[in-house]
Amino acid sequence: CSGVHVQQVTQAGKFCAIDDQGSYTFFGMEPACVAKFGQVGAKTWVVHHVGVERIDCMYDADVRDGYYEYKGDELLINAPADGRFPALCDCLGANLTIPNG
Repeated sequence: CSGVHVQQVTQAGKFCAIDDQGSYTFFGMEPACVAKFGQVGAKTWVVHHVGVERIDCMYDADVRDGYYEYKGDELLINAPADGRFPALCDCLGANLTIPNG
């Protein structure tokens, strides 16, 4: 969604700077819990380069750990108070502990 707004600003001839400082705290560029660059951690929001089976596994981990909750037909999102998300290493093919983010 934000990409559409950035496109509109730049097409109007305006300058747009996006600050991504610290983005790899939340963005797992490599789908691994031990990686040289952009590894998955306890505060990861998005994991890049994963297929459907891993996405399904990560969603199931979110549901299991209470991040998502179903009440009838309604889906509730329970953001973790401490900013930590469910462990995803098992979904990524590594039985490793997620590092403290």
